Amino acid sequence: MTGARTIGMRTIGATSSTLAAISLALPLLVSACTTPRNAAAPPETVALPADLELLDRPVRRQFETGLEALDRARSAEAGLGAAYGELGRLLQAYGYLDEARGAYRLARHHAPGEARWAHYLGRTALALGAWEEAEEAFSAVLELDPGRVAAIWGLARVAEELHQPERARELYERVRVARPRSAGALAGLGRLALARGDAAAARGLFEEALSRQPQAAELHYGLALAYRDLGDAERAAAHLARVPDRNVLHEPIVVEDVWMAELDRLRVGARTHDVRALRAAARGRHDLAAAEYRQSLAADPDRVYARYGLALALLALDRPGEAAAELRRLLEVEPRHAPSHLALGRALLRSGDPTAAERHLREAAALDPRGREATAELVALLERQGRTDEAERLRHGD
Repeated sequence: MTGARTIGMRTIGATSSTLAAISLALPLLVSACTTPRNAAAPPETVALPADLELLDRPVRRQFETGLEALDRARSAEAGLGAAYGELGRLLQAYGYLDEARGAYRLARHHAPGEARWAHYLGRTALALGAWEEAEEAFSAVLELDPGRVAAIWGLARVAEELHQPERARELYERVRVARPRSAGALAGLGRLALARGDAAAARGLFEEALSRQPQAAELHYGLALAYRDLGDAERAAAHLARVPDRNVLHEPIVVEDVWMAELDRLRVGARTHDVRALRAAARGRHDLAAAEYRQSLAADPDRVYARYGLALALLALDRPGEAAAELRRLLEVEPRHAPSHLALGRALLRSGDPTAAERHLREAAALDPRGREATAELVALLERQGRTDEAERLRHGD
């Protein structure tokens, strides 16, 4: 690239013709724009990620192409809704949700009859915890496209988060009728059953969902909670063991959503593999997760997140020796990364090296005093070794 363009308070590389007439602002301006469709027009500003210049070259080129399209639409005073919407999809695909939300708001303003921009805004707002905006956006989708099942699921998720269990149940049931084999609807109904204290009903719903998506971590976690409440500690522990990384629980089971699936096809570069790996792990496909993380590391060997994810996938595949090797390599770069010490302690325990495991579990507990998992693992190890006095002192924080 042969030139540079100052955007807000930073500079990114660009060709001399790129972004020539595009006015961009900082994320603060975008996130401040909360104007509904029927109110005054939102400011014609959209944010770019501050770390754009650090992304892979193919990703930067995608953004440049999107901005050039926006420039042409502004010059022609036509097609602005699509231009803003496509830029929003790029931002959402790479995880820049606040910036994507601003772009989708502008897309809706310029193309209010286009349901997909409202839907993408709803999914983005849902991920950001902006429940009211998500509700308005999904409702708008259903006004334009009453049969859009993914939008009904979105409204159900909003109702669940807003503690409206009856409305959430009604909406999940609508999804279930439309998509009888939807694990997403069954998972939602299972969570509602758990919340109202009906562990038996929750167990049945989670088991039915598991028959459709057998490796889903969220379903195993839900069953662990249900069996715990039913007093079956053995089955609770068995299902909990199928959830090696609690981070995957932040990816709830969804219904089929063709518009969201399109985002996967937009991604290129190392970050693409990280996203795919996380989703594979959420489905219990740790073999696929490991493969994606390896591709991410091939593109960028210094990606700590990818190496940690690879180690967790290997642990889930019962390959503790390989997991330990990856974690040791990670700790050479990030020696104070408490989760890696914890994971390495677990890998070493499963490899038959309790002495080394104890050292890393103690390090994890020291680096993260509020974290209970390392302490719990350490207490269990000490008790197995007959060091009950030490275990008791540790349990009480001595």
